[in-house]
Amino acid sequence: IDQIMQQIEVRNFANRTELNFRLNPEYLGELSVKLVHTDDGVRADFETSSKRTRELLRDGEEDLRTQAADKGVRLKTMRFTLVDKVQGSTEG
Repeated sequence: IDQIMQQIEVRNFANRTELNFRLNPEYLGELSVKLVHTDDGVRADFETSSKRTRELLRDGEEDLRTQAADKGVRLKTMRFTLVDKVQGSTEG
């Protein structure tokens, strides 16, 4: 996944941290990741406009959980949503 990420934007809100990624190659589209901290752990909401990217994320869900745990983040739940346009897009 490190090889396809080109640009990362981080925004902090009261109860969540939002990460927006621009993916390379372009056909993978944009990906928005919202991390919501709860008492039970962290919920990760993945939003993409690419069916292929959603499939890749779903297929790699266990690897994502393991990598997050290795960094001290316990992902309670993960949601993978396909959308027409990624919210928070930095494209103009």
